[in-house]
Amino acid sequence: PGGFKALRQRCLAVLEDAPSQKSWMIVGGRTGSGKTRLLNQRPEAIDLEGFANHRGSAFGALPGGQPTPVNFENQLAVAFLRHPHALVLLEDESRTIGRLALPDAWYRWMQQVPILLVEAPLDERVRNICQEYVQEPLASGRSPEELHNQYQDAVDRIRRRLGGLRHREVSEALAKGFAAGQHGPWIERLLSWYYDPMYDYQLEAKQHRIVVRGDASALQEYLDTACA
Repeated sequence: PGGFKALRQRCLAVLEDAPSQKSWMIVGGRTGSGKTRLLNQRPEAIDLEGFANHRGSAFGALPGGQPTPVNFENQLAVAFLRHPHALVLLEDESRTIGRLALPDAWYRWMQQVPILLVEAPLDERVRNICQEYVQEPLASGRSPEELHNQYQDAVDRIRRRLGGLRHREVSEALAKGFAAGQHGPWIERLLSWYYDPMYDYQLEAKQHRIVVRGDASALQEYLDTACA
């Protein structure tokens, strides 16, 4: 009884109470370190970016657009209610994923719980990004022109953070990448100049919460033991 309004109230109550119901851990790491892949292999994970249909960065828009805020929150509540594990594993996110905000109770709690930090060398991260942001979209039918335009728009949006010279250099490398199929140079520049400094700065304040750091297999091992 009560229809949609009652359902909505129930979902909001579930989201508000969720932090007190289970143990939570966050998987962090620099862009391209394989956080999402690790989470996809763990039954304890709730895929926030999957529900938001967005990869959570300036370049993270996905085809099909994002759900409404209400649908996003309702889906999270249902996922939490159906979650059969004592541990909830989430990716380290900022307050918003694309244009969707995380539930307040979740975001606040995510700033306090233990962090598992995935570490990967720069060349591996460049390959991961290339596969996820270039090869997979092209293989699924996105046109190179469309993808190039989308990423150029994203580069333009972070122009102030990059500075004029670096913005031009990334833009040129991006154009060359789509013309010649060599995407490493623009990806590496973006990681080194934009993503890594920003993430490292944010991580400074979280150092005390890191319980384990290492490559994906070291984190898998840690989780297997912790969840046994």
